[in-house]
Amino acid sequence: MKTRIKLMWVAGSLGLNLSAHAGRPLATEDADVLSRGSCEWESFGAGTRGEASARSLSTQLGCGLGLNSQLALARAQTRTDGETERTWTL
Repeated sequence: MKTRIKLMWVAGSLGLNLSAHAGRPLATEDADVLSRGSCEWESFGAGTRGEASARSLSTQLGCGLGLNSQLALARAQTRTDGETERTWTL
């Protein structure tokens, strides 16, 4: 019985998640590559409180290189119940 309830919960969660993607074009940028010499900075922060609290922060700097290419460097940190994970992405 518990397995059935868990499966129903997972299926319901996935179904609810699909509706969140309906407005997604309003929350994302275009897919174009940055032009040579243009740069953009993006950052994000989130947190939860409760029995298991968590906090996430990330920032990214991207610049256009020309020839339809760009380079980005990102830094993220997540802290959950006293444990911290840090990542770099190129």
